[in-house]
Amino acid sequence: MNLFTKIITFACVAGLAFTGIAQAEDDQWTVLDPDHSYYDENLPKAQIQNGPETLMVKIDPMTGKWIATLVLIGDDQDTAISNVLSAADGQKVKYKLNAGDENLYTNFVGDQFSVFSFPLAQDFVQAAKTARFWAVSSDLGISIFRMTNAGSEEAIFMLEMMADDIGHSVLQAESDEQQAEARCEAARQSGETLKECDNSALASSPWEYAEVGSNFYIDGAYGAATKTERELAALYWVHAGQQWVAMIKVDTEHYVDEFTSRIHLANGKIQVKEFLEGAFMRSQDAGETQQALTFQLSKNEMQMLRAATDWTIHIGGETHGFTLSNVVAATDEIVHHAEAFLESQNENNQETDEAIATCDAEVGHPDDSQQPTDGVAWADIDAMAAVQVCERALDLAPDNVRMLYQLGRAYDKADNPDALWVLQDAADMGYPEAFNHLGLLYWDGDYTDQDHDKARAYFSDGSDLGSLSARYNYARILVQQGDGKQDLVLAYDAMNSAADAGYLSAQELMGDWMREGTLGDVSFYDAHQHYEAAAEQGSGRAYYALSQMYTAGEGVTAEPSKALSHLFAAGNLGHEQARKDLGWD
Repeated sequence: MNLFTKIITFACVAGLAFTGIAQAEDDQWTVLDPDHSYYDENLPKAQIQNGPETLMVKIDPMTGKWIATLVLIGDDQDTAISNVLSAADGQKVKYKLNAGDENLYTNFVGDQFSVFSFPLAQDFVQAAKTARFWAVSSDLGISIFRMTNAGSEEAIFMLEMMADDIGHSVLQAESDEQQAEARCEAARQSGETLKECDNSALASSPWEYAEVGSNFYIDGAYGAATKTERELAALYWVHAGQQWVAMIKVDTEHYVDEFTSRIHLANGKIQVKEFLEGAFMRSQDAGETQQALTFQLSKNEMQMLRAATDWTIHIGGETHGFTLSNVVAATDEIVHHAEAFLESQNENNQETDEAIATCDAEVGHPDDSQQPTDGVAWADIDAMAAVQVCERALDLAPDNVRMLYQLGRAYDKADNPDALWVLQDAADMGYPEAFNHLGLLYWDGDYTDQDHDKARAYFSDGSDLGSLSARYNYARILVQQGDGKQDLVLAYDAMNSAADAGYLSAQELMGDWMREGTLGDVSFYDAHQHYEAAAEQGSGRAYYALSQMYTAGEGVTAEPSKALSHLFAAGNLGHEQARKDLGWD
């Protein structure tokens, strides 16, 4: 494994540490390790989850100020955020930030979540200790975090204790530094030489941007480094992990299983951080005494480095130091190149977005809940055009499972047998509508042997994943291929569920089944209800059925005027038989 691969791997794996820590039960506060978090600041923090949404509170040990971070479903960041704490006695504490408020920081996580961060007043935090609910209202909706048995008071107390410990450690580090300087001064006065007092390492070279071909250039990352004769400190922005990474190469005979980083700020303060085994990656070339230590840096730590004069790494009794005199210019150049790269990526993303939108427009399923457009009816798909644009979209976005499904749909329209395995791949990745399409292929025996059991299983799985078309077809196959009363009960539950969810075809067919007694007893009342729901969605078929029911008095009083008005509605919507009955065709 080369150095770049090691650093990329470390950045990505370490960056995922939050995922392992953050998995908490809903409505239970989890106190997180400040050194292992997805978020930028190394601050004591705790979080509570409501499904995929997260509320986090954190405290700055140096200032005692509290910060809240919300991760909400949706991508609208131009919104006000209203927070309401509800206490057991009915009292409410409110805190609102308007859209664009300078205290409201917004960001995205992936393409499904919006992140909002904002300061919290001390009285709001105190009220949170005994609150029953923390409700958040925004343009994205209302999110409620239940806190009755969440351990709020204990979590906030723990964060306050952790902040105190961190603050004390900084003060202790300053005291240790003063004592060390006193020992070195005494040694110099007596003529004694102490290795820990050797500051020659701080006479390192100026920070240099890592041009292509330089000794510390890494493909896929932008970096800068300073070096002494045998040691080196480098900072990299790694694209793959979207993370700052430091690499310190030290010349030591000690096996490094832990070390201390000290960032010496211009105001005299020292930021101290202990690195234990597992928090960094160590590597060493055979026969060499130099050891490379690679570790992540938060944005907060990067800001400290830019404001610092020196950076020392302490291993055992040894001090390995590097000057930071021109690190600002060097890191500015890193950011400049990274932003240029990001801009080029954005151009590529725009091309990808356009290809995805074109594929959606050509072959998106009208009943696919994950389809952002209205979709295209099967009869209206231009197979050749759909295959071409969806193959292009999948090339540009190989991880987009919707494009995979839609390519399978396009292949089927083009009578291409590859539709079967493409749709199977989409189903393997959990795409609900792919299960429905596979069920239809196995039901009809297209590109494969006819297999009703497989078709039923695919429809059932798609229904469980939320596909209304799969639920509709699951009910149909139970009626047509099922065995016994139990299957009719399952068919009723599935079709009725799809109809209640507004699936038009299910409303129409459920009306037919109830009117004809397909599932058992005839129920004109239920049939009428389903036809009415379908008619409200503009179904000519439903209007025609209602016309017949008002003509024959099926479950309703026979009313020729209503029968005629419904017949006219059906004809105007293009219902073929209605138009013939009216003499229009």
